[in-house]
Amino acid sequence: MGDADRENLPHYASYAWKTAPKNEAEPTPKLNTRKVVQGAIELVSREGLASLTIRRLAAQLGFTTMAVYRHIASREELLLLMVDMSLGAPPASIGEAATWQQALQEWGNGLFARYQEHPWVLDWGAPGLPSTPNHVAWVEAFLRAMEGCRLTLQQKMDAALLIDGHVRNIANLTRPDKAGKIQAGIITASGWLPQVLDPGKFPNFLKVLQEGVLEDAAGPELIFGLNSIIAGLEAQL
Repeated sequence: MGDADRENLPHYASYAWKTAPKNEAEPTPKLNTRKVVQGAIELVSREGLASLTIRRLAAQLGFTTMAVYRHIASREELLLLMVDMSLGAPPASIGEAATWQQALQEWGNGLFARYQEHPWVLDWGAPGLPSTPNHVAWVEAFLRAMEGCRLTLQQKMDAALLIDGHVRNIANLTRPDKAGKIQAGIITASGWLPQVLDPGKFPNFLKVLQEGVLEDAAGPELIFGLNSIIAGLEAQL
């Protein structure tokens, strides 16, 4: 990559893709970009995404706000790097799967595990275009798994979005940092809600409440949804 191309890169991209010239590479001082990103992840894991401000992060790290800004251009760029670090590289099991169906199962399960480990990611509005190494690697792993399928690239990207949406939804409903509150709300509502529901208008939802489906400790079924999506993709071939 030439100097002119490098100058067009956002600050976070130069760090994420390691395109800075060697003589401009970060040393290992008391503070560097990696420590800033790790500190931010620790902060939001403990106090939630809404707690993330550069000022608050600087106080946690024991540096001035300006010192942090030397390593990150903005809160938005910081979030991109935080999500990328939290996603990590996709698991090798995706590429090792015997079929594309199994690969997509591994892809969905892998994402689910990352979302459970870092539930604050679910509160972040993901950008339309992945632009960091690990985020791009997850998309690449999906597309590679589907190389032999007779779908267009657009359809494959739509399929990735569909599976990610399902995984995010189930992860959000079962997230460890809010699961207790959600479950308590469901149990509370299930006590009085049947009294106000007309059996003639809502017979099926009444069965859901009477049979305690929403109170199932296992929660919503991730695998059922994945299998349904994959079966739908098979039907397109």
